[in-house]
Amino acid sequence: MDEDKRRKMIRKASEGHSIGFSPGSTEAMKLASYHAKLILGSYRADQANDPDVYITAITHLLARYPTDIGARLTDPKDGVAGKYKFLPTVSEVKEEAERLEASDWRAEAERRSIRDQFNLRAEMDAADKAEPLEHRVKVAARIKNELRGHGFQFREDTKKAWQPWKQFSADELLARYGKRP
Repeated sequence: MDEDKRRKMIRKASEGHSIGFSPGSTEAMKLASYHAKLILGSYRADQANDPDVYITAITHLLARYPTDIGARLTDPKDGVAGKYKFLPTVSEVKEEAERLEASDWRAEAERRSIRDQFNLRAEMDAADKAEPLEHRVKVAARIKNELRGHGFQFREDTKKAWQPWKQFSADELLARYGKRP
């Protein structure tokens, strides 16, 4: 998956947290700058070689992510200040931002999957009310065909076709088993 498509999916996943700024907008840059200052302010000032350069780098980094990620990174309990004893490098802040972004993406994928399952369940229930047995037979056949395509085998694929019991004549039994001793 290309980077732009992945970023769009992640941004969509975090829309519930976002306050509506587009990345790179003036408002997003101001908010990112504020969060960068909060991160720097959580540490001793002498730890940064040049605080202005550090704030600028973190600002540009945070402006590339949804605004809620900057807010979560500045949280003293679970953000970078709660994890790093010393001033984190820009790459460490980026790793944390990527981790949060990936977490948002996974959560959205999970929500989408659950929503799809509920929709499928509602569809199946509606179909069951209309044609319960026919629908179940069709669904079972469709699932079996999909699984066969992935290499699964079912008992009816391997066992011999059922034949009704046949009563043998005495001659047939003698031919098959011979005379009694």
